[in-house]
Amino acid sequence: MPHLSMRRLGCTVFLVLALFVAGSARAAEKVTIAASQTAILVWLAEERGYFADEGLDIEIRMYQSGSYSADAVIKGEVALSTSSEAAFVSRSLVHPNLRVLATISASETARLVGRRDHGIVKASDLPGKRIGVTRKSTAEFFLGRYLIFNGIAPSAVKIVDLKPSEIAAALASGEIDAGVTWDPYMYRAEVKLGERAVSLPNQYGQFFYFVLMGRAGWIEANAETVQAILRALLRAETFAIENEAAARTAIRRKFDYEQKYIDHFWPLHSLRVGLPQDLLLVLEEQAKWRIRQHMTDRQSIPNFLDFIASGPLGETKPSAVDIVQ
Repeated sequence: MPHLSMRRLGCTVFLVLALFVAGSARAAEKVTIAASQTAILVWLAEERGYFADEGLDIEIRMYQSGSYSADAVIKGEVALSTSSEAAFVSRSLVHPNLRVLATISASETARLVGRRDHGIVKASDLPGKRIGVTRKSTAEFFLGRYLIFNGIAPSAVKIVDLKPSEIAAALASGEIDAGVTWDPYMYRAEVKLGERAVSLPNQYGQFFYFVLMGRAGWIEANAETVQAILRALLRAETFAIENEAAARTAIRRKFDYEQKYIDHFWPLHSLRVGLPQDLLLVLEEQAKWRIRQHMTDRQSIPNFLDFIASGPLGETKPSAVDIVQ
């Protein structure tokens, strides 16, 4: 009888442990990330199952702009977001608890498109025209810099604050004379307008960074989760580099893109997870511009080293961190 009791006890312990392990395997950690279609590595990590492999249950909420994604973090609606460095700077000047975890791409997809039938062929045709742009976004920064470089006072044009999809629609319908935003919205507007569209590239060969950002408190309290997310994104980076055709196909199918658009869009992105040294210079340039344009009450540029949470990426892949602390 004692022998039988011990056997029963052993079976009971085994069953409890099995149930515990099974329950743990099912309990993937839930994290919500705000992202636009431009956040290619995030979508690839989801499509390839890399987040799930890390024991994460990632919900990706899609926003048209990194500006709106950044606002979702500030409001506490999501844990992390992907945003342009311009969107990060504009928010961090007001919310100093925001942190950059990594860059996930360098992109050259923002451009100014005008309507030829509205008298726009070159930069000097812009004064007096209605230009659609999303406020506090990288598009606003590039528009402002483009105007200044061409000797045009920002006050000489009429800025219309619109969402990216609204910019494309308003440009196609003729409600605005020109617009600055990014693909796929601008690409669709150009296709609709055909020969009536004139493209005035306004990045001057300067890529803008797309960053993964969040609140300092959440990042510090969820260090292991953050590293797991970064590992998934690094796997997506490797996949995009080593299997470019398959990566293109995955994104094309995800968003139902035409092959012609993917061929246009893909070369405009450098898909890397990192913290490059020149990110600090870009953040400072953005802040200087906002101060000069009186878009903030701040009079001095903060030390953006304080806004870089390099620890998680440094622990995950030290060689990806070039910023000198």
